[in-house]
Amino acid sequence: MPTLICVILSILIYFVMVEHIKGNNEKLEESVTCSKCNHEAHNSFEFCPECNEKLKEACHACQKEIHRNWRYCPYCGDVKGVEE
Repeated sequence: MPTLICVILSILIYFVMVEHIKGNNEKLEESVTCSKCNHEAHNSFEFCPECNEKLKEACHACQKEIHRNWRYCPYCGDVKGVEE
């Protein structure tokens, strides 16, 4: 009987932790940190609502919009700031 209770408690704790981890990952995907003031802004914002710093710019290689604080373009793999 004590073994059954431990198994049930372990399963409950597992599901609670999985939901917590999923919630943290969703928060990371929905926000970007401003490089000027470190304020977290929604991923779709063009400018920081706290300091008005531009959050996105076009990749010089593929012209897709990327976050200014990213070092590499996730679409073409180009290194930001390196012209060929």
